[in-house]
Amino acid sequence: MTCLSRELRISAMQAACSSKRSVYPSSALIAAAYTFRLKCEMLDASRSRCFSGLPDNVSGDRPDEFNGVEGISAATSLPRFGPVLARFDALGSLPRPKKLPKEAGALFVASELGPKIPGLGPLRSSSRSGPSRPKEEAEKAECPICCGELGSAPEEVGALTYKGQRVERDLYHVGCFTLMLSHNGAFSVSSEPGGTHGDVPHISWGTSPTTRKPVDGFTRMPPIEDRKRWISFLDWKGTGMLDVEELATAAAVFLPLEPRAMERFMRDNFYVATSGEISVEELEHKVLPYIAEHFESVSFRKEQEARNKDKLRCELLLQQLDGNCNGVPQPRLPALQALATMTELRKLVQAGDPQAIAVLSRLLENADAEVRQQAAKFLPKIVDVGDQQAFEALTPRLQHQSPEVRQLVLEVLGQVVIRGDQRAFDEISFLLGDRNSLVKAAAVRALAQISEAGDRQAIQAVSLRLRDRDVLVRCAVVEALASLGEQDGESVRQHFLVAIADREGAVRRAAVLAVEKTSASTGQTALLMVASLVEDADSYVRQAATKCVASIISMSGDQDFRKSGLEIVIPRLDDSESEVRCVAIHGLAQISEKDDQEVIELVCSKLEDSSAPVRRAALKALEQVTASGDQNAIKAVAARLGDNDLSVRRTAELVLKQMKAKRRRPPRCFGFSLLCGRA
Repeated sequence: MTCLSRELRISAMQAACSSKRSVYPSSALIAAAYTFRLKCEMLDASRSRCFSGLPDNVSGDRPDEFNGVEGISAATSLPRFGPVLARFDALGSLPRPKKLPKEAGALFVASELGPKIPGLGPLRSSSRSGPSRPKEEAEKAECPICCGELGSAPEEVGALTYKGQRVERDLYHVGCFTLMLSHNGAFSVSSEPGGTHGDVPHISWGTSPTTRKPVDGFTRMPPIEDRKRWISFLDWKGTGMLDVEELATAAAVFLPLEPRAMERFMRDNFYVATSGEISVEELEHKVLPYIAEHFESVSFRKEQEARNKDKLRCELLLQQLDGNCNGVPQPRLPALQALATMTELRKLVQAGDPQAIAVLSRLLENADAEVRQQAAKFLPKIVDVGDQQAFEALTPRLQHQSPEVRQLVLEVLGQVVIRGDQRAFDEISFLLGDRNSLVKAAAVRALAQISEAGDRQAIQAVSLRLRDRDVLVRCAVVEALASLGEQDGESVRQHFLVAIADREGAVRRAAVLAVEKTSASTGQTALLMVASLVEDADSYVRQAATKCVASIISMSGDQDFRKSGLEIVIPRLDDSESEVRCVAIHGLAQISEKDDQEVIELVCSKLEDSSAPVRRAALKALEQVTASGDQNAIKAVAARLGDNDLSVRRTAELVLKQMKAKRRRPPRCFGFSLLCGRA
């Protein structure tokens, strides 16, 4: 008898573990309970006798090891065992039935016991005459896979299709169906013959999990606001008549109503045929307009409740963050909590929230560097440009004793202050004389961000730090001058000349990049400024200067100007650094004319370079400088198919295919073009 009791307990817990919805138990479990009670004649047994060997804490929250039943994992059984235990407890208190009918299948027994057993409730029934569900267990529109509410993520709801047409009435979450396919191993990758386009993904769709019909796609349900598309989605049979139950389920995804309530609403207020169907015309011209008029207030209240909930949660998170706003060193755990709180707060806080701005401003002084960094990144996202409250909260911290705090405040101010704000200009320019080089560089960048292009006052203030002893500050000054003089390069040209003559290569390189940025307004003057730097001792400077020359010349249509540029770039093809040679090849292809034999010969000579990146650059350049598929160039490229470097061989194969395609292209008939109007 003990063995039978153990088997029953094992089957009961296995049924509870396999059921995703323990509120509605397996009816077979109840039938098994009655069968066991009849066989063992234990109708008057106590709970402790029925469940001998079970630990006392089995229905509690603590996941202790479950030693009373072999073969059942405590991690999976205990969280779902409580409802099963409660139902068996209720069974023990019921009177013994006089006779179990022969037709007493699981459905009969469960329906008879449902109203009497606590926590069970009646089973679902497709019949409208069946027992109604209690209010607290009202039915929702659910995904058949996860049993979750479809309305929790309306944008993910859709239906399965086959050859572009829906195959069934059921609706799913797209994520649930994707996970089901992934779990079944439906996703695979295969390579195409030839291998030029890489791997191709394949999906083995299989059949529907509810109707077992073949499927090969998924289509999302349009929003209810798009009436035409939504009705077309529901009328998947094309009959012009919609099943009311199916329509109620689809509508409940978007509306704060249960499907059965929605169904009763339509039956009571609109014409529904005896077959349980409603016409598309009735839905479009009567039902949906009525819903749009009367459910707007309900939806508004729901949205208002959600906003109030988010607001309360936001205030709670801000209070938690406020506890981390002092400068006292704290253990790492509170810092991690602050970071996690800020991550959650990003989804809830509204732009311009004064409490959030005040709290995040104080977090800039936090002892943990990562917390300060995250607060500095967070603030510009919630502060409107020109917000005076944020300015008032941040500017006092420009005098903070910590240089890291001053730097972070400058970075935030540069993003939230409106351009041309004189007060902010005065506050920030004061820090150009700070003792810390990082703070000075941040002040220079902030001034460039809050000043208008060509602002003489800003250019003068920034250029004073061009002779600063710190390289980082001088580089920041050159970048700021490039931003301020982008529209009028002449206003900063003299300052660029000073930077070009700097003793540090990093400053000279920054000056070359600044000249390239303002070259549209300086033209030939810019070329003369950087021409000498193509022979600089620093390879990074030579690389930037060569690229700058090619860029300036490509924007000019002057033929003499182009020849001057070629004379500057061509010597760089033999530079000692491979990076410079690559840039020179790209520049040569950029500024030369098509089918220039001299240029083609120069580029072909670099196909024998010792550096693989240089050979790849030469192959790509050959495709650019040849317009009609030069025969010598094609032979030179074909020779690289046997290169010892795999990347070079692949590049040669691709370039060769493109060059041969140019040769096969038929010549354009000018007379035919005239007839077609395309001359």
